[in-house]
Amino acid sequence: METIIKLNSVQDYNDLLGVETLHPLISVVNMSDLKEIRHSVKRFGFYCVFLKQLSCGSLLYGRNKYDYREGTLVFIAPGQIAGANDNGITYQPKG
Repeated sequence: METIIKLNSVQDYNDLLGVETLHPLISVVNMSDLKEIRHSVKRFGFYCVFLKQLSCGSLLYGRNKYDYREGTLVFIAPGQIAGANDNGITYQPKG
């Protein structure tokens, strides 16, 4: 079973990505500016909206896997689990 990273706040998510938190309740991150990262499964404690500009395979959302294509908006509510299992490969996020 994959380890689930618990993100209770915007600060937790920004710390995971290595970006500065300018406001405790909202953050906008240009994923293209980040260094390469590895996949992970996360439990979100806040609302999250992603614009995926990269096809990185199927993503886990809840108990199911979905094939999010490039250009998809992904909406995550507090308490939801989403992400992809770590396969050991790094990738450059975009979006």
